[in-house]
Amino acid sequence: MSFNQVTRDVSTAKQIFSFGEILWDQFPSYRIAGGSPFNVAAHLHFLGYDSHLISALGNDEAGRDLLDLVHGMGLSSTYVCQNELPSGLVNIRFSEGEPAYTIEEDVAWDYIGIQDVLIGKISSANAFVFASLAQRSEMNVQTLKKLMDHLPAQATVIFDCNLRPPFIDDEKLKLSIEWSDIVKCNEGEWEFIQELFDLDALELVEEAQLEALLITKGEKGATVFTCDGLEIHQSAMAIPKTNQIGDFVGVGDAFLAVITALYLHNLEWPEILERAARYAAWVASQRGGTPHPPEAVTRAVLAFK
Repeated sequence: MSFNQVTRDVSTAKQIFSFGEILWDQFPSYRIAGGSPFNVAAHLHFLGYDSHLISALGNDEAGRDLLDLVHGMGLSSTYVCQNELPSGLVNIRFSEGEPAYTIEEDVAWDYIGIQDVLIGKISSANAFVFASLAQRSEMNVQTLKKLMDHLPAQATVIFDCNLRPPFIDDEKLKLSIEWSDIVKCNEGEWEFIQELFDLDALELVEEAQLEALLITKGEKGATVFTCDGLEIHQSAMAIPKTNQIGDFVGVGDAFLAVITALYLHNLEWPEILERAARYAAWVASQRGGTPHPPEAVTRAVLAFK
């Protein structure tokens, strides 16, 4: 049996759902499909998993373009509903080299509905990934709670603490962490969480009964704190040289996708982190948040012993 067949058989047995926004990131001279949950779902699909995005698009040109892109990459759109609101947009401008973000409000992904077929499907999920930004609307919070109620007890719940001012709510953040088995945040987000809970990393893992807390640190790598009381650091990998001009868009989402995938296969944390860092480095070498990886890259991630 070929490597591709082995990894496909292993990965397609795992159903993973990602809840939240899909949108256009509008840069001054180009646009890129984005949204952390979309990026995570796309990378899990590229890695061969049964990956599903739960989101919403507008019935407009921007939404149709995004839906065409989703279909083009082969990602399931079964649970991407459409409504009459405009599709999501983030305007990105630069001042003295620093990006500034304007996240449009009252858009399609603020109102993610639940299809009846989803309730039955999610009851057999292996993992569920969600982030903080989509919780800015009360409808999405209620949708999220209902989905949580129908997840099987053994499903791994992963929270991406993707804080975007002014859409930060202390109580929703606390509840999200309480729901979760694994929490991922960057250094700035960790400072906010640490102040909110007044706990250090291992104390939070114990208090919230987490399996792991993952803190990404950009060029300094990432550190995971586990329920076993371990603190494991992974240095950032060198970005491979390619004929692309990388823009670092979606690197953290790619990292989280590999973490999600490999955690389900019970690999040890040092191995999970090393493979996630290598995959993230490849994404950093490319343009956009969801470049399609070549076989050699996915082979390195999915080389199960």
